[in-house]
Amino acid sequence: MTWKMFLDDVREVTGIYPNAAPDEYVVCRSVFDAFAEIQMRGMPYFISFDHDLGIIPGTTIVSETGFDFAKSLVAQDLDETINIPKHFSFKVHSANPIGSNNITCLLTSYLNYRNNNELS
Repeated sequence: MTWKMFLDDVREVTGIYPNAAPDEYVVCRSVFDAFAEIQMRGMPYFISFDHDLGIIPGTTIVSETGFDFAKSLVAQDLDETINIPKHFSFKVHSANPIGSNNITCLLTSYLNYRNNNELS
């Protein structure tokens, strides 16, 4: 199944992608929600990442970040518990410049590494 994920704790898809169709993205408000959707639907072919995902409701505990989610995706692809699609792509829409850079660098480096090793 092919689908797109929008990971953000507060923003709506149309705030980032004004021309998106109403059902174009599955919105995930937390890392927990994102992995629940992957369990149900399989890995998306596109993810739009926010970095800062707020506070866990009812607590003062800071949620896992979009970077934490990206690291988990890489680790699970490496141990083959999930399969990041060959033509997977992503965008980071976070307002956090350091967090955005971390997600972009991690995923770009990993996908380049994986694609180069598949050719060997």
